[in-house]
Amino acid sequence: DLYDYDMSNSHLTIFYGLCERYGMNCSYIGEYNEKKNYYRNKWSDDFNTEIKKLKKYILSWLYGNDMNPVRGNPYYDVLNYHRMNNIKNDRMLNGIYKEILEGRKLIIRNQPTNNGKYVNVLNKEIPKKNKVGKTLSFFQFGYETKVLEIVNELIGDKMKVLIYDGWIGEKCDVSILETTIKQR
Repeated sequence: DLYDYDMSNSHLTIFYGLCERYGMNCSYIGEYNEKKNYYRNKWSDDFNTEIKKLKKYILSWLYGNDMNPVRGNPYYDVLNYHRMNNIKNDRMLNGIYKEILEGRKLIIRNQPTNNGKYVNVLNKEIPKKNKVGKTLSFFQFGYETKVLEIVNELIGDKMKVLIYDGWIGEKCDVSILETTIKQR
């Protein structure tokens, strides 16, 4: 039997971990990560929209989008002015957004550089002149890839296929993987 393993909420989980590493407490993101199904269902009901759309909208904040309910926002046509305004006024979502704004700068500021370029965990480089969203994405995807490399190293042939932010493979003890990854 093969199983589908997925890094749950990987982008915000990695972001949260990096913020913690650099001394920032992200209480809103932490609570969301712990109770994501509760919040997703609540917001889907509160804002009368699909969970999938809300997830993508929240992730867009990591990579440079904002909460402003204006026509220039790529989610304006998807969510509309009324929904976006309600989302902006939601205490929890507004808290997540503010933590993302602060955390993006903190994470980028703490990354290594070499000859005027940022260097990610995979030793790949990107020019420092890129926008905050693109730069954060570069670091986030580096960490996501590193996590999957560690998993592959630990479980070996039990991993059959790598997929976006997870893998398909034989049954394994995920708690051991989580503990090892956190230690590294």
